[in-house]
Amino acid sequence: MNGWLEFTHRAPGSDIPRSSQVRQIPPLIWVATDRIHEVVVADASPLVRRAMERLLTPDYVVHAVAEGSKVLAIMERRPDALLLTALALDPMDGRTLLRTIEQRWPDRLRNVLVLTGEPEPHRGLPKGVTVLRKPALPDEILAELAARSKANRRRGSPGDVR
Repeated sequence: MNGWLEFTHRAPGSDIPRSSQVRQIPPLIWVATDRIHEVVVADASPLVRRAMERLLTPDYVVHAVAEGSKVLAIMERRPDALLLTALALDPMDGRTLLRTIEQRWPDRLRNVLVLTGEPEPHRGLPKGVTVLRKPALPDEILAELAARSKANRRRGSPGDVR
């Protein structure tokens, strides 16, 4: 293991396990790195972005943005980030954003959740994207993100250090 130890723990009050790595650096100095998943929240409404930040911050690092181009910039730097997006974004709408993600990183569509109140939300969406209908319960959102986070840990997401 080259001096790295891995363990799983839960934050107080959280059901989401977190993986950490600890490396021993002589003489007996320990350095810990948490591998908490990051979530990009994309919504045109500042109220929705703030609400999602409050909901997710205890368990995730949250990047809240209003524009699709900012989502792409973050996903470029953070290959294992989860995405919770609305379809009504400006200037790039959510469907265009998801088609761009599908073209650039098709394997990352499994990390996408769409939160929308549209009557036909699946129309024009790439396969592999999960849709949650508004109003979605906070527990629904957390459960869907936790499932993706867990699947990424099992699979070994692109950003993992092993």
